[in-house]
This record gives sequence, structure tokens and C-alpha cells, in this order.
Amino acid sequence: MRFLFLTAFLSGGLFGCGPDEFDWNQRLTVTVQTPDGPVTGSTVYRMFATLYGPDGQAITGTTARYGYRGENAVVDLGEGRFIFVDLLISGDTLYSLDPNRYPGLSFQDRAEWLPMALEAREPFVVPDDRYPRLVTFGDITDPLTADIFEVGEMEAIFGEGYGIASMEWQVVEDPPTSGRVLEVLPWLLDVLGDQLDADPVIRSNAEFPDANRLSAFSFSNELTDLVGED
Repeated sequence: MRFLFLTAFLSGGLFGCGPDEFDWNQRLTVTVQTPDGPVTGSTVYRMFATLYGPDGQAITGTTARYGYRGENAVVDLGEGRFIFVDLLISGDTLYSLDPNRYPGLSFQDRAEWLPMALEAREPFVVPDDRYPRLVTFGDITDPLTADIFEVGEMEAIFGEGYGIASMEWQVVEDPPTSGRVLEVLPWLLDVLGDQLDADPVIRSNAEFPDANRLSAFSFSNELTDLVGED
């Protein structure tokens, strides 16, 4: 089979019982412009989709559920400076980023456009107003220096000549990325289960607001699996 990475259990369509389920791998690639030229970071992660049809799930009316397994993209700017980019985790993004790829199909026609999107493999350009959350650290060894920032703040944080040059999202056959986040942030294991400021809950009056808004699982939802492999 041409695309071994993709599994589609079309139980609803073929047998008339239950939802349609899909899973696939996708890559998020981020290119940062620096005074010394472009620097790129990427991650491949696993996506899962359950489609319940136009009438939705019997009890809740939910028409689609998406899940994922993976870790954020990491861009290494050198000299201990990194940018961590959240994942795009809704499969509906495959439609909303470019509806023109699916002529005659609406947003709700997932059972038709989703297989088309997974087969096409053409990259999507993510516009800057759709960029996911960006995080850096003033000191990469100190979780309390976490800084959640907007793309327009790049030069203020990193210096003149820095900016997001592009962000692309693409269905791929490549295996998921694993362990890169933990390689850069090994201390995530020390705060596992809490926010980055070691507080168990998010507080409106936190001393370190950005650290309090983030947890280890903000960077990867596979950390417990990686710990189990050690």
C-alpha cells in the first residue's frame, strides 16, 4: 500500500455501525529569520480523528473528535536560545487553512474532504494570525523564566533581524519526533504534574505568570511514556 502510515477504519461507511476513524502523521515546520540567515525547526506528531457523521454522536451531537500524540516544534537559535511552538491539533485545520482545495465541500463534509487531504500531501502555509502559541526562556535551564510571546515581539525579545519567516503544516509518512523537547528541557521531569513554577494549579496572581500558565505537558503529551522507557 502506498501510504502505510495511514490507517482508516471505515466501520461506519462499510458496515453501517459506529463512527469512521482515521489516524495519520503530520509535520509542523517553523522557519525563523535571523541576522545570520534562516533557522528551521520541525516536529512530526500523530493525529487521530473520529467522525460521527452529519447527525453527530447520539448523546452529545458531536460530529468529530480529534486527538494527538507528540511534542512541540523546537527551533534552536544558538547560544542557548530556543523557541518552542505549540502543535496545531485540530484536524479541521486541514480544511480551514485552504477550503479551496475541496470544491463543493463544506466544513461539515469531513468524511469526504479528510481522505482527500490525507492523500494529497501538499503543505499548508499557516498565516501569522493562525500561529499557535510561541514560548521561549530567558534562561533555558530555569523554568521560571518562561516567556509566552506573540510573533510581533520577536525583535524585542531576540534582537533586530529576528522574525518568523514561515510556518508550514503537512501530512507526511515520516515517523513521529520523540525526545527532542526533553533533550532541551530535561528539567521538565522535575515539574511533571505541576505548572512550571511548581504550583499545582493556575493562579491569577502568580509571581511568574507565564511559568504558571505552562506545565510539562504544554510541551509534550508523551513525557510519561518517555520516562517509562528509561
